[in-house]
Amino acid sequence: MCVQIKPSECKLISAGSGLFTAEQIASDILSAMKSWKFLVNTGMDGHLLALLSTGTSPAHSPLWAILELFSLGIIRVVSLVYRWSYNQICFKEYKKRQANSSGKKKN
Repeated sequence: MCVQIKPSECKLISAGSGLFTAEQIASDILSAMKSWKFLVNTGMDGHLLALLSTGTSPAHSPLWAILELFSLGIIRVVSLVYRWSYNQICFKEYKKRQANSSGKKKN
């Protein structure tokens, strides 16, 4: 039997976010189905990801299409900030692991 342990980097990254309840997800799915939406998004991060990854998927409305066009630059910057912060967490944990494996004490 293989026991998997969540790495400290994953724990730190996921500590900044919360989980949605099954009721929240179901409500969002039903709401999207009632309004004939192609994609179902839950939470702010879900909406940001939907805007970033629209590709050739249909827009929900003309207003949504305009929002996609004009917000992609700003949302790209936000996603880069997220990625930078995740990289910093991973780098700090890597340095701790290196210090522990070489016997050095970190101040």
